[in-house]
Order: sequence, then C-alpha cells, then structure tokens
Amino acid sequence: MPNPPDVTVTKDNPLNVTDAEHEFGTVTVEPQGQIFVYTEAKVSITSLVVKS
Repeated sequence: MPNPPDVTVTKDNPLNVTDAEHEFGTVTVEPQGQIFVYTEAKVSITSLVVKS
C-alpha cells in the first residue's frame, strides 16, 4: 500500500477531501488556505502544519 500523499494548501489551491481522497501524509496549510470536506468517511492526516 503506498504512503498517503503530502499536500500544501494555499489560497488558490484548497484541499477538497472526498470519498476517493481522504488519506493524507503531511498537510501544510498556508495563510488563507482552506480545507473542504465532502465525505462521511474517516479523514486521516498524519501531520497537520498550519503556517501564519
């Protein structure tokens, strides 16, 4: 099983969590970045980094 992807979330590149994509490695949220959740599945994020 492959490792979950690392993601950087920015103002222009929000993270959309869906039924197909709900497991992530490191999620880095830049200022004004947004995460939208469109699933009832369990969401897994190994590490969440929020930058200010």
